[in-house]
Amino acid sequence: MKKLGILVILLGLFSIISCEKKESTDFNNADNKNIGKSNKPFGYVLLDGQSLWAYDETKEPSKQWEWLLAMTAGKKVELLDQEPIRLKKGNDELEWYHVLYNGKKGYVMKYYIGTFDTLAVITTDGAMRFKSPEITGVVSDKALPKGTLLTIPAEDLSSDYCRAYAVYRDEDTIRYIGNVYLKNSDISTQEQDVQGYLLYYIAKNLNDPKAKDDPKRMENLVKAKLEILNEARKKYPFSVFTNLIQEEINALSGNSNTSIQTATSQVEVYENPDITSQVVGTFESGTQVSIEERDTISGVEWLHISNPYKGWVLGSKVGQ
Repeated sequence: MKKLGILVILLGLFSIISCEKKESTDFNNADNKNIGKSNKPFGYVLLDGQSLWAYDETKEPSKQWEWLLAMTAGKKVELLDQEPIRLKKGNDELEWYHVLYNGKKGYVMKYYIGTFDTLAVITTDGAMRFKSPEITGVVSDKALPKGTLLTIPAEDLSSDYCRAYAVYRDEDTIRYIGNVYLKNSDISTQEQDVQGYLLYYIAKNLNDPKAKDDPKRMENLVKAKLEILNEARKKYPFSVFTNLIQEEINALSGNSNTSIQTATSQVEVYENPDITSQVVGTFESGTQVSIEERDTISGVEWLHISNPYKGWVLGSKVGQ
């Protein structure tokens, strides 16, 4: 389904769920592209759902702040002031970035914005933090979770280690990780991995508090989640997060028959379980494959797959 279809369903769901002003999950919209092409300083939103606020110092303290919208993880913001400023909100004086986001000017807490120029995602389960590229010591024995969003300098991509700033949720606590180095082998800056995970993340966390007591609302919620996940699977079939995406699709759809395995060599996908039938696609060793059905024909095992292509492959070329 086209991205427009996803937005229509999401907008319909949100009109039922709440009046929250959160924008679409289109990470490649014109605002993002225009910010990226300009010479103005920019950053990335690293945690979903954080608030953008309007601030007017001329008003009395109780009326100085007005909530504008909830921000989407992975989106770019233009930094209207390159350095954060300290402002008092309630009883707390905090650091804020003045930004242009989705056509609106406002303020967001400094900690949620990564200002290195490249967006990345943790792709392993053991991403340790180091004090320096010389590995003089591990900062923490607790690895960063797989799927953590971070920003890194593009110039560090040619090295074994890169500087990083990351934000993630640790149960009920938000962690801010800066002034550290990570192994480049633990991260990815590829669009298929970053944007594939962002769509998974948005779908996973899409929620309607009233859905558990309303079957229609639950149906709409599940439908919206599946639309996003299927779009992620279709658009980014070679993402390292393909298995997570498929597992979530299975859980939501009640389909426990689909399994995920990895290609052990280059694989040709056939229209039918016959090597003389039309080849509909090929993929490389290491690609994760969604298996829907197994069949043995004349002593040869064939697998019917739904991702990254729909068709049949030889079972001998796909392993665990």
